Amino acid sequence: MSENVQVVVRVRPTNKKTCFQVQSQTIKTLEPPVKSFNFDHIFDESSSQTDLQAELCSKYVLNALEGYNACIFAYGQTGSGKTYTMRGGTANPGIIPLICEELFEALELDNTTVSTVTITYFEIYNEKLIDLLGDTSPRVREANDKKTFVQDITTFRVNRVEEVLEYLSVGDVKRSVATTRMNMESSRSHAIFTLSIKQKEPDGSIRESDLKLVDLAGSERANATLGIDNGRRMKEGSNINKSLSTLGRCISQLAKNSKLLIPYRDSLLTWVLKENLGGNSKTCMIACISPTDLEETLSTLRYATTAKDIKLSAIMNEIVPNVNEDMKAAIEAAAKSRKELELLRAEMSLLQSEHNTKSEQWKTHEKLLEGFKHVTKLNDFLENQLKHEISKSRDLQRENKISRLDKNNTQDALLRIVGALFVEHTRSPKSVTIDNLVSDLDDFIIQLDNDISSIV
Repeated sequence: MSENVQVVVRVRPTNKKTCFQVQSQTIKTLEPPVKSFNFDHIFDESSSQTDLQAELCSKYVLNALEGYNACIFAYGQTGSGKTYTMRGGTANPGIIPLICEELFEALELDNTTVSTVTITYFEIYNEKLIDLLGDTSPRVREANDKKTFVQDITTFRVNRVEEVLEYLSVGDVKRSVATTRMNMESSRSHAIFTLSIKQKEPDGSIRESDLKLVDLAGSERANATLGIDNGRRMKEGSNINKSLSTLGRCISQLAKNSKLLIPYRDSLLTWVLKENLGGNSKTCMIACISPTDLEETLSTLRYATTAKDIKLSAIMNEIVPNVNEDMKAAIEAAAKSRKELELLRAEMSLLQSEHNTKSEQWKTHEKLLEGFKHVTKLNDFLENQLKHEISKSRDLQRENKISRLDKNNTQDALLRIVGALFVEHTRSPKSVTIDNLVSDLDDFIIQLDNDISSIV
């Protein structure tokens, strides 16, 4: 959910002449040049702590119970009423006790949800983080998701609003407070009180949120602390102004949606509030002003006007199922089985691939073998044909030889017959006639044909 930082103004009551006039949600200067500023809400001098409760406390308690991270911080010059707004007094409690009261009232009304509330309380003094509820040495760390958190901080679980107020009193005693020329009881540190809410629904789901309530130290001029306590107050003021200046630079860049690196790390304050300034949070800035100081008030109002342009991306923290150990073990076993199954599938796929390759090779081999058999069969056929043709050729050669022999024999016989006939006829008194010779020759030829037929 994208929304801007909510900015409200609270005017401290005074008996002196004021420099500003409040009209509904607008505050403007009375002297020229007239300057006016618009905000989401303005609590004028007549407003009470109850007015803040109605406008802010219920809203941000509901945000936290819905699972949204939230933050309310009070900003302004020293003596403008920030601590009174956040902490209040015994008769007029401030935002912190009022929110705690509303939170526990809301939790008591819900009998189906099991809720756990824990608190932490620390201050940033001279750029050092000090645990106000214990003796630890907490440090700010950055998680893998780039969100910052306070490590090694004392944490207490609370069940009633009275317990919260007791812990707040213990922390307030340890908080750094001193007298300056501008304020008899000036906060010398930034105090951050955090409510961490964890809700377990009947269906086993869990919803978590953090609600930070911040009382910033006031900005002040160097001459306000000059020469006090051997320069100690001046050093404190210098560190306070440094952290507030870094906060101003972060707000300015976030408001412009700058692509430059936001200088969260330049101050411990902005590093702790990183998510609340530009991340997953619903954030409200209370600009506290003292209407008798024109210059300081204008500075605060400009600061607050810039903060209005910051866009946040608050999301409801993830609701995750609460699984018991048996189910968790079953899920882990199922995950392990799935992993083993995937490995087996991979191996089967590899074997199938190898089988397909070998199958293709075997098919190729079978085709080659079939071709070889065909070639062999063809070769045998050709060889038989060749033998047959050779046999026929030999038979023809043999017949041709016999024919030649018979021809030669015939010629020899014919010559002998002709010779014999010739001799016989020369000896005979009869003359040899052609007709007789031809007749004898025909008889011979007929006899020769009969002899050849009998041979074939």
